Amino acid sequence: MHSFTNIGSHVYSIASIPQCMEIEDWDMDGFKLLNMNGCSINYVEDWATCIREVIHQPTKGYCMSAEEIQNLNSAKSVVKAPDGSMQCCSNTSLSDLCFLYSSKELSDKKYACIAARPVTDRLSCKTYRDCLVFRDMRCLYPSLPNNTHLIRVVHDSGPALLYVGDPYLLLYTVTVSGYVPKYSFLPVNLPSMIEMLCKYMISLSGALAMLNSVPCYALDGQWILTAFIEHVFQKSIPKMEDRHFITNCILLFGTLLLVANIVLAMWTFFR
Repeated sequence: MHSFTNIGSHVYSIASIPQCMEIEDWDMDGFKLLNMNGCSINYVEDWATCIREVIHQPTKGYCMSAEEIQNLNSAKSVVKAPDGSMQCCSNTSLSDLCFLYSSKELSDKKYACIAARPVTDRLSCKTYRDCLVFRDMRCLYPSLPNNTHLIRVVHDSGPALLYVGDPYLLLYTVTVSGYVPKYSFLPVNLPSMIEMLCKYMISLSGALAMLNSVPCYALDGQWILTAFIEHVFQKSIPKMEDRHFITNCILLFGTLLLVANIVLAMWTFFR
């Protein structure tokens, strides 16, 4: 019976997400990820693909009626931050975010400080025209510095995760796996640990095999070279003494080369 199951089309996160809004006490281990900002996560590779899509595609907004914006807006003033972004929320708020909206494209810009979660639960939009199917709607864009994005990660264990920050942090600090343990006492990242161990063992075994094949005294390469010389040059060099002389010259050169490499590596390491 297998202790882990390959769930194929599902991805499980096995690390915590930094700089998250409203989820400071959440345990990320074992969450089944579904999508990121509308980008479906069906395989492990999709995690990195969706992050790159967030980085390279224009920032998405969210539709909300003008009446709701007015009721939920808690902004008292709008100031320009040192990074060039416009801020309208208190620095002590962990859930509120400053949003930009307008009734016409690239004109009549306004800012509103609203809790990010109810906004991101709405229909997404690229321009205000995407919201015109509803009456008196606006498209709200997060007002954030360059290289900072509002990311919504949907999973199967509760409300969506909201992340505000550099998407590359998610790429390098969150680990995903295509396996889920059948038993609770097994760590979620056990398959990745076993995979890494196998890779190290294969790499180490391959390196030792190559080292052992070097034509050098006291290594298997000595006997490999001797057998090669005897088999290939037996007819062209009939005298055994000449073949042994060629073998010893190659072995001496290989031994000196190997010793020089070891000495150089040790000197580089300990200097």
